[in-house]
Amino acid sequence: MDKHTIRKKIAACRDKITPAGVSKLSAMAGANFKDIFFPLIGRIKCVMAYSSIRSEVKTGGIIKFLVQNKIDVFLPCVRGNEIVPIKYTEGCKMTRGEFNISEPPEGNGSCRKGSIGLVIVPGVAFDRRGNRIGFGKGFYDRFLEKLPEKTIKAGLCFDKQLVKMIPGEAHDIRMDYIITEKEVIKI
Repeated sequence: MDKHTIRKKIAACRDKITPAGVSKLSAMAGANFKDIFFPLIGRIKCVMAYSSIRSEVKTGGIIKFLVQNKIDVFLPCVRGNEIVPIKYTEGCKMTRGEFNISEPPEGNGSCRKGSIGLVIVPGVAFDRRGNRIGFGKGFYDRFLEKLPEKTIKAGLCFDKQLVKMIPGEAHDIRMDYIITEKEVIKI
C-alpha cells in the first residue's frame, strides 16, 4: 500500500475509537511512556510533546507528569512551513494556532533545538521499524532532521495504528521508540 492509502485507512480506523476509548487507551499509553522514560528523566531536561487533536493519543497526562518532574516541556507551534518549539507552563493560556491546534503563548519563549532530549511525535501510522506517516505536510520530518542525532524520537499511537510496513523515503525520519497502550517498541 502507498502512504496515501495507509494514511486514509488508519485515520478512519483511529477515528472510530469512542472518546471514552481514546481516554482509556491514552492513559494506558501514558503509563507505558512513564515506565520506559522515568529512568531517563533525570538526564533529560527538555522534552517536546504535542497538543493532541481529534482522536490522537491524548498527551495531557504525559505533559503533567513531565512538568511535575521539573522537565521543561515545549509544544510545537507552526510558523510558515516550520515547527517552532514554544515553552508550555502549567496554567498558561493556550491559543488556537495553525490547523486549530492548541499552542502556548509566543511570550513563553522557545528553545534551542539542540537542547531537546526527547521528542514525542504524533502520527497517523507507524511500523515496527520506526517509520511513520503523519498528515502529509512534512512538518515533523523537517523539524526532526535539524535535531542532534542523540535526541530520542518517540512515536505515540494506539496499537491499531501499527501497520506491517510503511514505504520509507529518503527524507523520512525514523523513530527510536513506538509507544502504544499495549507495548513499547524499541527500534
